[in-house]
Amino acid sequence: KAKELIEPVREALGIIGGQVVDTGEIELATYRRVFRVIISDVLESVAMPKIVRTISEQARGIKIECIQGRANFEEDLRAGTLDLACFSYPGDTSDLTIMPIESIDFVVVTRRNHPQIKKPLDLETFARLSHIAFNRELRALTTVNKSLTANALELHVAYMVAKAWSIPPMIERTDLIGILPRNFVEEISDNFDLDVHDVPIDLPEQHHYMTWHVNSDNDPGHKWLRESIMSAMKRN
Repeated sequence: KAKELIEPVREALGIIGGQVVDTGEIELATYRRVFRVIISDVLESVAMPKIVRTISEQARGIKIECIQGRANFEEDLRAGTLDLACFSYPGDTSDLTIMPIESIDFVVVTRRNHPQIKKPLDLETFARLSHIAFNRELRALTTVNKSLTANALELHVAYMVAKAWSIPPMIERTDLIGILPRNFVEEISDNFDLDVHDVPIDLPEQHHYMTWHVNSDNDPGHKWLRESIMSAMKRN
């Protein structure tokens, strides 16, 4: 019975909240809240350091808990167990708000002075070498695989990972190559000895998206978090 009541109660609370919530700005010094978010590690390394500095200096009552992303994360947004997802485009958007964060410019990453690569990286070498890539679930959320199929390319994926941060150290210490967003590579370039190459095939435009439940549209604290993430991304 409780499960049957979840949706009507949530709708009622959303209506009430829309009427009584203060749509003004929050007072960072006194605001207290724990935000639960999914944010891809590609975006996390770019956006979150600036936001964490703001929290440490001005908003000690705000905490952000980043949780593991999953393909059907929209269910968590509807259940109220997740505040915000900075991830892929959700499948069902009937009661969700979606905002593009940025377009993704992919590059190929290899270890420095890879013995089998001559610059510029050519398609034959790209297709021949062994790759490191995201696991099947995460790859299904991007257009990269579709583009490879459209170009009749079947890469040899020797190792699959669940997060982008696992890729650079593996590439640095092996002959594997991988595809990553350019802005992420630029953020971590000082930490790893890598070469960056243009992808030798055309990839369609892809975006990272910010998604939340419509009930949070006018929530002042939620709005502050969304605007903070967008502002942190724009600095690049």
